[in-house]
Order: sequence, then structure tokens, then C-alpha cells
Amino acid sequence: MNYSNNFNIKYLALFAAVLVSLCNCTQEEPPLNYEPPFTFVPKDSSEFNGARAQTTIKIHAEDAVPISPYLLGVNNDWSVISSESFSKFTDVLGQIGSQNLRFPGGWESEFYDWKLNDTPDWNSRPDVQGASIEQVLAANPKSLSIVVPTVKAMDATLQSDAWDEALDYCKSVAKEAITKCSPEKIMTLEIGNEWWLQYAGGKTRAKKLENYAHIAREIAIYIDQEFPNAPFKVLVNGDFVHPEEFTKIKEVFGADLDLIDGCALHPYAGYNPPANSPNHQINMLVELIHGCRDNLGKPYVHLSEWAPSKDYNDHKMYAEGANVMMEQVYEFGRTGADAGAFWPPLNTSIVGLGLFSANFATLYPTAQMFSELAHNFKGESLKVTDGPINEYGEVMRAIASREDKKVVVYVVGNNHRWSRVDLQLEGMSINEIKAHQLFVPGSVDTALPLPMETVKQADYAITDNTLTFYINENRPYCIYKFEIEID
Repeated sequence: MNYSNNFNIKYLALFAAVLVSLCNCTQEEPPLNYEPPFTFVPKDSSEFNGARAQTTIKIHAEDAVPISPYLLGVNNDWSVISSESFSKFTDVLGQIGSQNLRFPGGWESEFYDWKLNDTPDWNSRPDVQGASIEQVLAANPKSLSIVVPTVKAMDATLQSDAWDEALDYCKSVAKEAITKCSPEKIMTLEIGNEWWLQYAGGKTRAKKLENYAHIAREIAIYIDQEFPNAPFKVLVNGDFVHPEEFTKIKEVFGADLDLIDGCALHPYAGYNPPANSPNHQINMLVELIHGCRDNLGKPYVHLSEWAPSKDYNDHKMYAEGANVMMEQVYEFGRTGADAGAFWPPLNTSIVGLGLFSANFATLYPTAQMFSELAHNFKGESLKVTDGPINEYGEVMRAIASREDKKVVVYVVGNNHRWSRVDLQLEGMSINEIKAHQLFVPGSVDTALPLPMETVKQADYAITDNTLTFYINENRPYCIYKFEIEID
């Protein structure tokens, strides 16, 4: 590699920057963790000796979990994305590689009228209608997940006349939804929305759970009667941090459990949840999701709403939230989940986490890294041994996948200090580095609404089966990607 010209250019640029700084006494001082960006490519790992921390991460070939091709979908968000703007929405979904579309979306699905394409009884009814199911089908999403309501029955007393009447209404909406979509075009059907636990009927949680389980059972029986050969998966909904509640759902279904295929969960999670939500930890996702699946006794899992929630991540936004998202998706891959759908698509819904600007012109860091994962996190999810806790109490993390002879690794900088990373591949041999690049926040203020920048000639060295490189050299929340051909 010819790095001498690169070296000279960078030092001329540095000299020019010094002259500018001397002429501009108001220039803001860089933060203490700033370092001069990206020197020349070093010859060997011994040249990576200037970092403030050092860590070793291991990627293991022998522990692999298949990754579903429908894991990285997006919620339609009917109440926010108008019918008029839907075509722009589907264009950017194609751009980022979305693998599934969930319709109508979240809580609005409990009030959605499939005949009218409206939510006439919803107190949050939007002024402008979202896309109709006809528009959605015309867009030909890779896969389609739909949600049918339970809220009217949830608000009634179990087995009462009002409950029977509300249940009949819920059944009729389910039939209308399936008929409008056509059964063969539906991948999954969710009975209700997880929010029933929070909002339905003013009952105790135990009563809500019992009521929901009976409603879901009756709707599942009805769907089987009306569409006995339908190919789609029928799913019940529940709270992923309470796997024990799926045992109750299983008990209520009894012999009718064979009429459903699995569960839909909303695993909003992070690195630092508050004391009143301790189970929303990213490192608990595999255990909790498997617990829900196993307690229900049905294998299919749809992670139908998720995001790196600001509530569980010290309000991290933009590039910061995108860093958190990387390991969240990795943990989803390690669960073997069958499908997933990110929320929110628009940044106006949850500022700092949304994929797109309101006019779809800007793809924020969550969309950039979502696209990276949709196009590259394929095949099998490989076990990763994260770096040990360093002297500053930090743990460097990575995610890895393997498809045939290609291994893709993302090392996630988060808010750690400038670090040297030794990335070791265990049980496989490096044949060639096919591509590498560094994703860098658009500013040293990593919470600004700026896309991440890409550096395609970031430094690294290879010694045997170990890659050595710097991360967070000039700012935190960098992500280093390697595409590795293995023997």
C-alpha cells in the first residue's frame, strides 16, 4: 500500500488547521478525548501503542445460530406516515434493506378500521390517513405482518354479555383484515398489541392477562375455522420481561395451543435501565426471549416492536443510539428469532432514534447501521467473547456473523476511550480482508442529528489470526467494520 502521499497530505492539512486556529481565537476547544484523526496505515501491530486503553475480543466459529432473513423489518406507523408520503417511505425502506413490514403499526392497530382505512374511535386519530392495505400490498414488501385488535374485549368483563359482543367485533375485524390482505400474502398475524397490559380495562395485571388469554384463544379458534389452510403464523402478544406470564397463556389455551405458532414481543432495551425496569438490559435479551418462547411452548418469535430505548440508555441519541442498536440486533440474532420490526421509522416520533427525517431526505445513524445489518448480518450469528473490563470500567463489544466463507464483524466503540483492539478469530483462519471501514459520528458532539461519516482507509494490522486497530481515536461512538474471507 502507498501511504506516503496520504501521510504528506494529512500533515499539510494539519498545518493548515493550525494556521486557521491561530487566526480564530473563538474556535471551540476539542474535548479531552480528541486525538488527531487517522494517520497512515501502520506496518504491524507494534505501531498501535498510543491508545489509552487496550482490549482483546474473540470471535468463535464453533457456536453459531442461524439468522432469520426477516429479522430486520420496520413498523409501518400508520398514524404518522401519511398515505401521500407512503411511496417515499417504501423507497427508503428498500434502500436500507428492510425485510418485513408490520401493519398498521403499534397502538393504532387496536382501533384501525380495515374497511375505512381510518381509526374513527381512537382518541389519537390523526388528521391525515395513513396508507391503506391496498397501497401496502402494491408496494410488495418482502414480508407482511399484521395486527388485529383486542381492545374492545379487553375493556369488558370476562365472559360478560359486553365481552361476548366485543369479541364478536374483534373476530369480524380479524376476518376483514385477513380477507383484504389475502392469507397467502401474510407472514404473521398478531392477536392484539402488547400494550394491553398497560392500558386495558382498569383491571389488575393478573386479570388483564387472564382476559387477554381467553380473547386470544377465541380469536385463534375463529381464524382456524374461517381460514383452516392459511399459511401465516398466528401469534399471541405479551411482555418480554415477564416470561412467566406465557405459562398462564399456555394454560388458558389448553388443547387449542396448536392453533397458534408463537409469540410477538416488544424488546425495548439498553445498557442502563432504571431501577424500576431492571430486566430491560441488553445482556438479558436472550434469556428473557427464550423464556417467553419456552414457557408458551411454541417456537415462533416475532420481535414486532423494538428500539434502543432512550429510557434504558441514558437518553443516547443519533450516533450514540446507533451504537447501542448494534448489540441489540446481535442479541436478537443469538435468540434465533424469526422476524422483527423496528419502531419508530420517523425521527419525529422519538427524536434521536428514528430512522428517517419527516421528508425521508435524511437517513439518521440508526438507519445507516440498520442498513449495514440488513445487508450484512446474515447466515449465522457467531459467539463473541467481549473484551474484559478495563481499568476505566469499560467493556468493548463486537458483533459477528458468517455466511459461507465471509465473516462480517462490527466492533462497537460506544463511549469508551481511545482504545487498541486485538480482534482474534477462533476456529477459523483469515484468508483475506475483503473490505474494512470505520463509521465515525458526524461531530465530536455525538448527540447531534448528523449522519455518521465513513472512513474507508482506517488503519489495521494482521498478525496470524488477529486484527489490531484503534477505535474511538478522535471521538467516541465509532464503529469499525471488517469483511473477512476465511479459509
